[in-house]
Amino acid sequence: MITAATVRLKAVPPGQPRMFRVSFDDIEDAGRAVMAIVSSPARPEVLEMIDALGVEIIEDYRPSGLPRPQAALLIGQTVGIDAQEQAEAILRICTEHGGTEGEVFADEELLEARRRSHPALVARGMRVSSDVGVPVAALAQMVTGVKQIGAEHGRRVSIVAHAGDGNLHPTVEAGAGEDEYAAAQAVIDDITRFALDLGGTVSGEHGIGSLKRHALAWQVEPVSREMQAGIKAVFDPNGILTPGRGI
Repeated sequence: MITAATVRLKAVPPGQPRMFRVSFDDIEDAGRAVMAIVSSPARPEVLEMIDALGVEIIEDYRPSGLPRPQAALLIGQTVGIDAQEQAEAILRICTEHGGTEGEVFADEELLEARRRSHPALVARGMRVSSDVGVPVAALAQMVTGVKQIGAEHGRRVSIVAHAGDGNLHPTVEAGAGEDEYAAAQAVIDDITRFALDLGGTVSGEHGIGSLKRHALAWQVEPVSREMQAGIKAVFDPNGILTPGRGI
């Protein structure tokens, strides 16, 4: 229950924003480049990673001129009066970590392409998705592990990530029917456990809701869940607020 909110507004940064994109032939190199970027003086406003499968699906869905990388595409935006210099510094970092075909430009179409990822993936049968979070230092290991888990299950998995904060959205292919959904969900469950093994969390930004209640028990101890349920009961004794969700 939200009864009041206080917000802080930030001024629009001066200058012209710049977009950048870099292709990678190795997805682990892309993860290491992200770690180097967030550890550098450059501060991208946006830092996203899309694996090769995701780029292929997005471009097949609605072509926008995205280069089709061997492994992953890193895209982002810098802002401020030094946006161009920041973007060029990021490109140099990416090149040092195996990046190829880097480019800086003013057109924001890259962000629009990223926003089309969800409908594009669904249209290609990539229907079961999740969000997990890991420390940025573990991003390279996480993306490699996701691909290995998908291969073990014989399922294609696409990764779209808010790379700058280690928030990944793996999406698993699934046909129609409950059996197909269950098989894809088993892949997501193994990915979630792997994220926890790397010091991550079962949800990077979407929360628990009704679909992750089973996974919450893998991360939060019973006594903590009982305490949270007790607090909720104080404010919701009749259980009418978001029933069947959260704890």
